[in-house]
Amino acid sequence: MALFWHVPGFASHQTDRREGDTQWFRDDTNGRNNFLVIDGGTPTYFNLLLKSLKLFKANVDDSEIRCLITHGHYDHYKGVRLLINHKTNGKYTFNVTVLYMYDPESLRSGLRDNKGSGYVKAEIENLKAIANEAKARGIKVVYLKNKQKVSWGDIKFQTFREQPSKVANDDRYGDSYLNDGSLCAWFWEIKYLTTGDGPGIGVDELCKKYGLDPVMVKGPHHGNCFIRVCATWMKAHGCLYYWDNDLSANITDFLQTGREDAIAVGMTVLDVVGDINGLFFGNRAYVYHKGKNVFNYDTAYAGAKTITQKPSVTLVRKILRGTYGNGDKRITNVIALNYAPGESQKMVTKVVNLANDIKSGKVNYGKNEERIKKIDTELGKGYGQLVQDYINVLYGVKEAV
Repeated sequence: MALFWHVPGFASHQTDRREGDTQWFRDDTNGRNNFLVIDGGTPTYFNLLLKSLKLFKANVDDSEIRCLITHGHYDHYKGVRLLINHKTNGKYTFNVTVLYMYDPESLRSGLRDNKGSGYVKAEIENLKAIANEAKARGIKVVYLKNKQKVSWGDIKFQTFREQPSKVANDDRYGDSYLNDGSLCAWFWEIKYLTTGDGPGIGVDELCKKYGLDPVMVKGPHHGNCFIRVCATWMKAHGCLYYWDNDLSANITDFLQTGREDAIAVGMTVLDVVGDINGLFFGNRAYVYHKGKNVFNYDTAYAGAKTITQKPSVTLVRKILRGTYGNGDKRITNVIALNYAPGESQKMVTKVVNLANDIKSGKVNYGKNEERIKKIDTELGKGYGQLVQDYINVLYGVKEAV
């Protein structure tokens, strides 16, 4: 499959719910099955993460997982903590080997004599506890620093962490310090920047300072730190696609700034009402959302030139039966089987169109064995019978293919 990126999505619209962030990368080139999990969201979001990792065959025996916590907010670190400690039948479910994070002690420079300091101290202790739990299990804990690079198979990224120059003494919750302290991960080969709750400076300022040129960006702090001036600069410098974790049918007040400004400057915006899937191979990115391929763009990452074999007759038959569901569910299931959803859908469409054309008399392939042999020659062995079965469905002879 080469490199794959997945953001598990919620099935239905909610109202102003912020479940945090979670996303993961899978690298299965050269026989590997490696996963990099970035944040884990709340326990609700963790359940989606758990389900998606199992779907893509992450397990303790045949795969390796590394985790990255962007910062010390509950709705970002909690899912990673649950992942590290998750057990099935008394044994650890996943082979987690490395935990990336920043040094919790570095947050002490943000403490002030205000109410917010209590929250900052709590986050320090929470992050230290997670690190200790990981170490006790034998997981290597790596405190990432500004501009540090990580290369793990085909998963390559650089982290940036811009602390704020000052923290307001009237800050009630200490959130501004922790948000600004997020680790940002820059995947330079695929032109993708994910931001946690945002750098200490604007995302645009971060890109200017370090010469980053993302085509796709994850909106910082649930979207509300992506203001118009930032969005305008990003779009002008090649950033075309933006996603955030809004679960609402409409733009919520909390997310309004990022989403509206991204839309206003002409970016394509995705939410997590439904999965976001990205395939990377052959110097191209293919991103799927809400049951369709929403955009593609060029990348520096070549990876595999193709993605697995051509769609099988069995796969196409099951898609027609509805075995894999519809929309995002179907796309995610097809990718999990190592098929490109676009190529699979093309074969489904060919079968359906040909069956309809034969039924309507638009084309003549003969009858019975003659018809089946001609279609096998044209589409591939086994497709003749599949088309015939679908014609029977159209005539009401069969209920399913």
